[in-house]
Amino acid sequence: MSNEKEFSQLIEETYRSLSFFLRYLGLPESDVDDMAQEVYLKAYKALDRFDTNRSFKSWLFSIAKNTFIDWTRKQKTKRKFLEQNFIKEYSETFEDESNNRSYIRELVEKLTAEEQILVELRFFQELQYKEIAELTGLTIGAIKMRMMRILEKMKAEVTREQYGENL
Repeated sequence: MSNEKEFSQLIEETYRSLSFFLRYLGLPESDVDDMAQEVYLKAYKALDRFDTNRSFKSWLFSIAKNTFIDWTRKQKTKRKFLEQNFIKEYSETFEDESNNRSYIRELVEKLTAEEQILVELRFFQELQYKEIAELTGLTIGAIKMRMMRILEKMKAEVTREQYGENL
């Protein structure tokens, strides 16, 4: 299994199973291809350490699991940063300046109904993720992922409005 042609064949044989496994772990559909590519790259770089007495698929899945764990850690850090900045930049001034309150309301109104509910519950009602999960029927992981995306969306809208559409 030392040449690229054999490795390409292994990719073809295992991609479908790997993508199902990544979805099973909870990876959003939009990230499956990127993470699969990352997993295959890691596997290719570590091929000299592969034990040929072991199943390639199980070895690949262990790399995928570790890659997914690393990804979730990064997402958690990114989400915390986004939340802290959102709270710092906007929440603290809600009660002080009516213009800021109006601006935040306008931003929130541009979100979908589901996104508006999540923002309301998390930031205005100050509920914990567990409480939001109980209310919405979503998993805590799904709520965290959606909140991160919502905050990125709001931040992009603020940037677009501040610097114009020419970004």
